[in-house]
Amino acid sequence: MILHMKQLEELRPQLSGDIVATDGCFDLMHIGHIGRLRDASLCGDILIVGINTDEHMRKLKREPIISQGSRAITVDAIKGVDYVVMIDLEDRCKFPMVVRANTYIKEDGTERDDLIESIEESGANLVYSQRHYNTSTSDIINSIKGDYCNDSKSK
Repeated sequence: MILHMKQLEELRPQLSGDIVATDGCFDLMHIGHIGRLRDASLCGDILIVGINTDEHMRKLKREPIISQGSRAITVDAIKGVDYVVMIDLEDRCKFPMVVRANTYIKEDGTERDDLIESIEESGANLVYSQRHYNTSTSDIINSIKGDYCNDSKSK
């Protein structure tokens, strides 16, 4: 189920069991994303996934390839994901406080920042998951640029 932050705030008191949360861009869905979501779903009873909005992505990383709506629908369709919440840059540190997860999963290698501090302040057990198959969206983009852009120039 795809929610806005306000809807999560209203729903959260009704949720029981071990709550697990994770977040990210989830642009160009790949096996690394699937692995992290699968692992996260096995850590508790309910998995809530925060997805960075398009504007959030533009400010943090780059222009999204897949729109936030399409990314939300894709993540929501994955087995084990119970709720998907769009996260604006302003809500980035609010999300851990609203979700109040027992366990919060971040990718190994995530740099310490204000979001990590918010996760710790929320009382969640912060767990770093290993990168699955050493795959990242940036690596895929660079591979496509290298393989396909260079091939078209040589023809």
